[in-house]
Amino acid sequence: MYTEADIERMESAFRGWKISDEAGRTIACIMLFPSGEVEYIGVNDRYQRQGLATLLWKYLVRTGEQPMHSIHRTVEGNAWALAVGGTTPRRCTKRTCTTCH
Repeated sequence: MYTEADIERMESAFRGWKISDEAGRTIACIMLFPSGEVEYIGVNDRYQRQGLATLLWKYLVRTGEQPMHSIHRTVEGNAWALAVGGTTPRRCTKRTCTTCH
C-alpha cells in the first residue's frame, strides 16, 4: 500500500508529482498547469483501483497546491472527479474534442 511518503515531485515543465514502485518505475502521476488545472493524471493499469490518483489529489489539496479539475475529462475521469470532490466544472461535451471522447 502506498502513502503520502511515497509521493515525490517530478522534474518537468509542468507542476508534477509521482508515485514510483519498488523498482523506481513511475506507477502514478499528476501534472498541473500553472493555473492549477489538471493537465494529466494517470495510473499504470496494474495499479488502478488502488486509490493512487485519489492519494495524489488529496496530497495536493492538503499541501495547498489547489488543484482544479479540467473541463476536458474522459467518462472515467469525470466519475473520478465527482468522487474525489473539489470544484468540478461542467465537462466538455463537444464530440470533436479528442481529449474527452
